[in-house]
Amino acid sequence: MNAPLLEVRSLSVAFPRGPRGFLGRGRQVLHAVSECSLTVDRGQSLGLVGESGSGKSTLARAIVGLVKPAAGAVLLDGVDLAALRGSARKAARGRVQMLHQDPFASLDPRRTALESVIEPLAIHRRFTRRERQLRALALLDAVGLEPLQAARFPHEFSGGQRQRIALARALALEPELVVLDEPTSALDVSVQAQVVGLLQELQQRFRLSYLFISHDLALVRHLCPRVSVLYAGRVVESAPTADLFGAPRHPYSRLLLSSAPTADPRLERERQRIEPPHEVRATAGSKAGAVDVRSGCAFHPRCLERDKVPGERCRRELPPLVGRGEHVSACFLPPPAEGRALGSAGADPPSRGPSGLSPSTGSGRTAGR
Repeated sequence: MNAPLLEVRSLSVAFPRGPRGFLGRGRQVLHAVSECSLTVDRGQSLGLVGESGSGKSTLARAIVGLVKPAAGAVLLDGVDLAALRGSARKAARGRVQMLHQDPFASLDPRRTALESVIEPLAIHRRFTRRERQLRALALLDAVGLEPLQAARFPHEFSGGQRQRIALARALALEPELVVLDEPTSALDVSVQAQVVGLLQELQQRFRLSYLFISHDLALVRHLCPRVSVLYAGRVVESAPTADLFGAPRHPYSRLLLSSAPTADPRLERERQRIEPPHEVRATAGSKAGAVDVRSGCAFHPRCLERDKVPGERCRRELPPLVGRGEHVSACFLPPPAEGRALGSAGADPPSRGPSGLSPSTGSGRTAGR
């Protein structure tokens, strides 16, 4: 069996919160990510799903080196990125790139599309000046932009076109892994399918691996052969996509799939919403990620099935991530013998692509607004 391209081992990220106490002591800490482990195989896509505030973006930023982890390791081809120094660290960072959620915020408004793509090549001192320009033009063409558009600034492009420029910039250093943080959420529905098709085409063309973060469960199901579910900074379930959507084992996964919106009125009436109970104390600006749970499973105050576990074990103990084969979950409840996800997300996949659009328009040059 081949070793994974990316391996995240027990990664934790914490941020200080509130004012410092006497002599800097007693400052509260927010644990945004706690002992997360996941793998991404070469040339494959791993989907990462969860509520807002569950730690998905923080985990992504820690993987690419934008946030310093408090514990754990990020291994690329078995090499710990944090242990590298100097030119070796710089070269390894070029192998992992990130596509951010907001393409307008991630692009420098003072740089043209061509200059934005050339910038990482100049920083890493790749090629001559003329070769950088030719490579940047080739990448812009690969993502579906015309050569005449290379001299335009970000404000002159639509949202879909800006995301294509950001994608071309991410590919400039020939990365092996691209972390996609909600790459279509800031785009109109009419443009999302084009970008999805482009991502699939580029993955095949450049043999890329994706860590795909999204709230769109249908999109994750369409793109990723494996899915990990994150709650309160921890992976609570990881499985092949068909297994997770067909028979989710963790109560949070079942509620997450059931809560997905649907156009079917019957399924919409049956859809369950995840609502926090009154006894959960959430900190400012967060939902799932900052629930004040002192011990045990972080989901137990909101879990509809916690009474099925005797002795308040969910409140007292942290469930380990266990299971058979590739399907693992962190829950004391025994896995269901059979069954399907509740609601629309667990139903049979529709004949059309995500958001009801055909993704076959991937690299077309009509990246609408």
